[in-house]
Amino acid sequence: MSKRTVLVIAHYFPPMGISGVMRTVRLVKYLALHNWNPIVLTTTPPHYYNEDEALVEECQSLNIEIIRTKPKKKRLSNKAKENPSKPLQLLRGDTHGLSALLHQPDIGIEWRKAALAAAETIIRERDVNVIMASAPPFSDLVIARDIAEQHSLPFVVDYRTMWLSNSARSYPTPMHKNNERKQEEDILKRASHVLVNSRYAKEMLIKHYRFLRYDDIAIVPDSFDGEYFDDYYPHEGDHKLLLTHCGDIHNPSLTKSLLSGLERFIKKNPQYASTIELRFVGWTAGIQQKKIEKMGLTQSVIQTGFVSYYDSIKQMLAADVLVLSSDTDYIPEKLYEYLGARKPIFACVHSPLAIKAAEETGAAIIAKASTSKDIEKKLEEIVGLWQKRCLPIPDEQTVQRYDVRNHIGELSRILAIAARF
Repeated sequence: MSKRTVLVIAHYFPPMGISGVMRTVRLVKYLALHNWNPIVLTTTPPHYYNEDEALVEECQSLNIEIIRTKPKKKRLSNKAKENPSKPLQLLRGDTHGLSALLHQPDIGIEWRKAALAAAETIIRERDVNVIMASAPPFSDLVIARDIAEQHSLPFVVDYRTMWLSNSARSYPTPMHKNNERKQEEDILKRASHVLVNSRYAKEMLIKHYRFLRYDDIAIVPDSFDGEYFDDYYPHEGDHKLLLTHCGDIHNPSLTKSLLSGLERFIKKNPQYASTIELRFVGWTAGIQQKKIEKMGLTQSVIQTGFVSYYDSIKQMLAADVLVLSSDTDYIPEKLYEYLGARKPIFACVHSPLAIKAAEETGAAIIAKASTSKDIEKKLEEIVGLWQKRCLPIPDEQTVQRYDVRNHIGELSRILAIAARF
């Protein structure tokens, strides 16, 4: 059987080293191994504080074609690189202030003209069968719809987070929100199929858009790439309890709660000052060395800064306990990579969805994300379990449920239906 071609619209793609790229990378990688020829249409990213060339190299090793539009703006300065909060707003699309007034649904819409021109060339030169777009940014969905209309092609949309029903999004005026509601409704009516990452997301879409049928929406859950965890081995420590948080933290209140909880625990149990280590792998807001010294945590807190995706997996496998932190209403995607590492999970979360997802792993000890007192209490529990060598780990059936290799067949089927194969 000859390979079928899917054009993937992805504003976020490596070398951007942010969490938003990983779902797309995993899906593209395994589609390429399931008789699909993915062509990724993406941007030439500005100089970004997290750059992971190894992910690009992996895609290239699988002969995945990556087509980048020319950069419109100057690359960000070194000063911006050192201060991730600003470039993050630029790349994600600030939902406040002037940007929200001028760009709908987000700042990514500035890419529309270049993306349409590049797609014109791709479709003229290649036999494209179907289009798939990943969001956010939600402008990816707008662009995919416009390309599909211009070239009479089917398209599939993939939600990593929700659009109108996303409590984290705000709108400068009711008119802006209504405009985006109309945009989303039009896209959903025209899409051949819709992908979401959870049952909750599916239910929310059906609730907000009554024309959607149950079979119009497929759940392709967030996952981990099992290839990188196949050589899993249990960590045998060096008499030190290593708690590792992988991934950037952009909310200083989360780091403050984690540090304050650890500080409270060490003050109560000073004998553990050199026995317990909290390691932050990735860029972390709100942690300064002076603050660590003032809290008396110099022996207990390590910051690695940004590391490549592959190195972050090594850090997961080296940990005794993996720390998950989130103050959003959604389930952090990192939870599923933690499952792949088959480690105990210290989940500092607050949303009912995240709490339920953590509980379902069977390996989570859960604390309120913003409460240092609760974090301290759960640290005491973790230390006790560690000393008894009975920290929980997820069962293998739960782990396998979130291996992307067990879901790619469903995605391949949906794309084939959309492309009328």
